[in-house]
Amino acid sequence: MIEPLVAARAVHFAAMMMLEGAIVFRFLIADPILGAAGGEEQRVLRRLLAWTVWLGLLVGVVSGAAWLILLAGRIRGLAPAATLSQGVAWIVLTQTRFGETWQVRSVLAALLAASMFALSRGSQNSERWYGVISIVLAASLVGALAWAGHGAATPDAIGGVQLTADVLHLIAAGIWIGGLLPLTAILVTARRQGDVRSIAIAAEATRRFSVLGVGSVLTLLVTGMVNTYVLAGSVPALVGTPYGRLLLIKIGLFIAMVSIAAFNRQGLTPRLASVAAAQTSMALGAIAALVRNGLAELALGLAILVVVGALGILIPGLHDQPVWPFPVRFSTDALGDPQLRNSIFAALAAIVISALLAIAAVLWRRLRWPGIICALVLVGYFAPTLRELTEPAYPTSFYGSPTGYSAQSIARGQDLFLENCVACHGPQGRGDGPAAQSLTKKPADLTAEHIYGHPDGDIFWWITHGKKGGMPAFGDVLDENARWNLIDFIHANADAVRLRAAAGQVNSLAYPMPNFSIECPDGSVVSIDELKDRVLHLVFAGPQAADRLHALAGLEANNVMRILVAPSDPSSTASTCIVSDPHVLQVFALYRGMIADTPLPTEWLVDAAGLLRAIWYFGNGEPWSDGMTLKHRLDDIRRISAAARAAGGHAHHH
Repeated sequence: MIEPLVAARAVHFAAMMMLEGAIVFRFLIADPILGAAGGEEQRVLRRLLAWTVWLGLLVGVVSGAAWLILLAGRIRGLAPAATLSQGVAWIVLTQTRFGETWQVRSVLAALLAASMFALSRGSQNSERWYGVISIVLAASLVGALAWAGHGAATPDAIGGVQLTADVLHLIAAGIWIGGLLPLTAILVTARRQGDVRSIAIAAEATRRFSVLGVGSVLTLLVTGMVNTYVLAGSVPALVGTPYGRLLLIKIGLFIAMVSIAAFNRQGLTPRLASVAAAQTSMALGAIAALVRNGLAELALGLAILVVVGALGILIPGLHDQPVWPFPVRFSTDALGDPQLRNSIFAALAAIVISALLAIAAVLWRRLRWPGIICALVLVGYFAPTLRELTEPAYPTSFYGSPTGYSAQSIARGQDLFLENCVACHGPQGRGDGPAAQSLTKKPADLTAEHIYGHPDGDIFWWITHGKKGGMPAFGDVLDENARWNLIDFIHANADAVRLRAAAGQVNSLAYPMPNFSIECPDGSVVSIDELKDRVLHLVFAGPQAADRLHALAGLEANNVMRILVAPSDPSSTASTCIVSDPHVLQVFALYRGMIADTPLPTEWLVDAAGLLRAIWYFGNGEPWSDGMTLKHRLDDIRRISAAARAAGGHAHHH
């Protein structure tokens, strides 16, 4: 059963698109044809189109009100009656972007009604101008629906691109889907009357609508690709989320519509035009086929609108956790091996050749069976090689962490690691815990390079369900957020090993910076994420904080911001931004390889992209206490381009 909110949205979309399609069809197709021909067809069709517009406005008002009430009730968890009695619908109408959109669209609907009323009472000379006004108002009424969808909520420049694509997508859909009904009416009339004149009118209307349909389809194709990229963005989101799967259904229905339309344009429309005046019986047969296909297109279009009604209330696939439905995933790791790379390229070339042979077999009958046999042999021999481009996958392989890679998450992950994992993996995560010797399979070294080759979703699955022959399952012991905290700690711990090994030097390797908040002298509180585009120099100097800041005062580097971590006397550093979160001290200790209770003076450098490039403490490389050495490190950050460490295909969501 369709949810009431989905039904209200679908009915509203259908009403608006029928309205727009009827107006566009009248002024761009019907009037240019029937205006010259005159007669009963013109009066009947105009009456039908006018009723379609007025009915569309009426149904649009009712369904729009239902949409507003049901949405307001969904927000507050209320029944429609309670939504109205408690004034929630009024609040949504007057205090939200959705409500503002509805107010604007109500004005557009009123203006359109006035325009249609004036059109029915005006002279023939005024019809042209009223027609232009009506088309603009109808397109605006439909296009403004974009501000009630996901596109209006997408931030930054891509949001503007998506919103524009949404507007064009809706207008094009209205022209195509809404125009099918009046086109079918003309075809049915021509079939019923059966004379040469009616058939000629039907042929010309079909030709004109076909041209208009091509433009609509191209617009829908381009704008649909934009929306799919912005709202789904990846294959896992398409196949692994409710939104993505519904979007695939919509794409499938659209392909079916385009296929029917292409057959009409390439097969039936030319046939109808060629026999319209010569062979009435053949023309009537073509018209009958066009009527059937037009009704099928209309049914598919209405089915798409039901899907659109459901898509609007779902979380976009890009913002949902995709459940991967396949046992393997695509991987390019094998291309790093020269021997495997050559074998894979040879297999791909063989697959291309087999495809060309199959095409040749279809085109040339003499080559049919030899071509098919050779193609099958090539595919059968080389296809197994392509398995090298896959790796085992799990339902959570493409999950993304919701923690934001924060210092708090890493600190909690460290506590959980010490509580649950040390016995096997050891306190530093090197696989040397006290229980490791008694295990038949040695625990993994979580600081080794392989840790970067696993997607976070795979690690999440292993923590949840365990690994055969070794690691037990923790899904019943740790909640979901705790498992992500563990993963954040594992990454930070592995990063720390490499940063310590760099001995205070800046190289091309870069690591995600844990996120935390800082407090500035002007009273503002900002996160590290908000300080991108500036190089950050974080200083933990303990009781010597004031002395260290004084020593750094003479080293003024362009676009470098210094942040003091946990000063013992904040009043002595009143001109510097500070960090007071105890979790940051714990993370400092982790990067030092020390326990949190005894953190030692440490300094970090973060580049303008927000990536951690180096850490330094006494005894670890050339001392940054020497101003020239620190200046060289800052110059290195600007000079040496960074390659962010692999995160197993995972990007943290902030």
